[in-house]
Amino acid sequence: MRVINSLYRLSFDLYRDNYFQLSDGLIRELDREFVSSHTDFNMIFKRYSSGNNNAFVLRRISVCYNNTSRVLLLLKGHGQRNKNYALIGQVTTYLKMLDDSNRNFELDKRDLRLVNEPKESKLKIVHNSMNSAS
Repeated sequence: MRVINSLYRLSFDLYRDNYFQLSDGLIRELDREFVSSHTDFNMIFKRYSSGNNNAFVLRRISVCYNNTSRVLLLLKGHGQRNKNYALIGQVTTYLKMLDDSNRNFELDKRDLRLVNEPKESKLKIVHNSMNSAS
């Protein structure tokens, strides 16, 4: 999560640094991606039902990786069209960091042992006690 959060911030910094060189359409597209990224990031920390919590959280983390990747790819495309080699170099570095982090996340996700067994109740069953007493 720390890598996604850091790269989100860095990609937003790149967006602001290059804002006046971006087309209106690209600005709108990037704004949508940033809003989506922010919303999805916050959804990671919401409470879900116990049976679905892992699936929702893991899915939201994957969506955050995808959102950040899309932002970086849009910025890289802008850099390539406008021959902004400094932007291309920064974005390429960030994409590599994001790809490495995502790869590690996917490997860790496969290694998780998700337990879907119901928890045992610590309550004493009253009707069985009563039957044996009579």
